Amino acid sequence: CRNHDLEYRMIAADGRAVWVRDIVTVISENGRAVTLRGILMDITARKEAEAQVRRLVAFPELNPNPVLELAADGRLIYQNQAAMALCQSLGCPDFASLFPSECPQIVRQCLATGQPRLPVETTHGNQTLSWSFYPIPSLNTVHCYVGDITERLKLEEQ
Repeated sequence: CRNHDLEYRMIAADGRAVWVRDIVTVISENGRAVTLRGILMDITARKEAEAQVRRLVAFPELNPNPVLELAADGRLIYQNQAAMALCQSLGCPDFASLFPSECPQIVRQCLATGQPRLPVETTHGNQTLSWSFYPIPSLNTVHCYVGDITERLKLEEQ
């Protein structure tokens, strides 16, 4: 017996392009194929879900703005490259040291009420950061976005 497991696109009878998984078992006798047994499954929904996951993963990863995710206790569990770059530009050893001091309370409040908290401003040397916290109740996490608003504040002051 030899198994072949392939995934490919084909055109269905109604003209739609669909993804299929084709599993074929070749049954041999004396080295000759005598029977083929196969299963053809429509996996279009799975392929579409996989593409959606790739899009969703790319959004925070490639976002030019800092994107963070916080656990229910306020711990940092995700930061994108832009967040790490902001941290480095401010000379901080890690992003957690930049968080507002009341960050754990903000996270708990966001999850308890289901309401975002914004803006929260902090100052680091000559830089001012503006924080926005958005609860994601289904994941029991809070997404956090941060921006350097120093230049905007200077312009407003003028």
